[in-house]
Amino acid sequence: MSGSRDRQETSGELELAMRLLYKLRDRLRAIPDSAPDPWVGSILYEERQHTAREPIDTLFLANRARARDCLDRLFDLMIDDENGRVVASPYAGYALIRTSIESAAVAMWLIQSPRRGDRVLRALQISYRNTHEGLSLANLVGTPDVIAGEAQRVERAIARLNELKDTVAQLRQRTLGNPPKYTEILKAVSRKPGSPSDSFEFASPIAVWKMSSAFIHGSEQVVRMLSDVRQLSDFAGGLANFELTPKLGLLATGVAECVQLLLRADDRYAYLCSHDYGGREVEARYE
Repeated sequence: MSGSRDRQETSGELELAMRLLYKLRDRLRAIPDSAPDPWVGSILYEERQHTAREPIDTLFLANRARARDCLDRLFDLMIDDENGRVVASPYAGYALIRTSIESAAVAMWLIQSPRRGDRVLRALQISYRNTHEGLSLANLVGTPDVIAGEAQRVERAIARLNELKDTVAQLRQRTLGNPPKYTEILKAVSRKPGSPSDSFEFASPIAVWKMSSAFIHGSEQVVRMLSDVRQLSDFAGGLANFELTPKLGLLATGVAECVQLLLRADDRYAYLCSHDYGGREVEARYE
């Protein structure tokens, strides 16, 4: 790798990052592993009937579980309790952060809107995409018989999803298709410091996802910008060897945003599971 030496994190910055990571792990451990089913008569309970093939609460919980699992594994990878230290590999941590923030963002986006039609359509869009992914795989590796069988299954599934869509009056004229790209979903759940025309905050889901993607895809300029860089050899022919060390402060920022997004999603889910369309809390009971 070629380039110049970047500013290294100071011992004080490392200490703060380590303390933050320990606190974030404790906060994550305080979050229940799973969320409750919707109460009878609640908003999400009623919206199950419009998303019956893959109920909206099931889709939420599946994405929540992926986000949580990646964070658990990240803390296992980074925090060495036996030796009282925090370690970070150059790339693996960012792969877990990206999957976590992506899954938490989908969970939040799914139930974020105050409108029933939006929530139902988003759940059906995710089911539509999920349905086609099996066919895509079959087209790559399957025999003609397997591909034909999968195509028939997809046709039946899409017909059922369209039937469910039409149970909501305002969706009957809408065409069912894939959900937006992940970049649009991440933007939809990200904060801006001021007006809509402002850039997104540095510690926002879309920014964390973008930075993590740069590490995964090996974008040299961004990776060097966001890492501590130490030159290991003299320049020869314009090139030299460098050692990259992730900035713990940056990693901690990404982890913190993952945890915060999970908490926001859980708060929204809890409301939709316990209140009806009139904003009244329903009786806490299950079928």
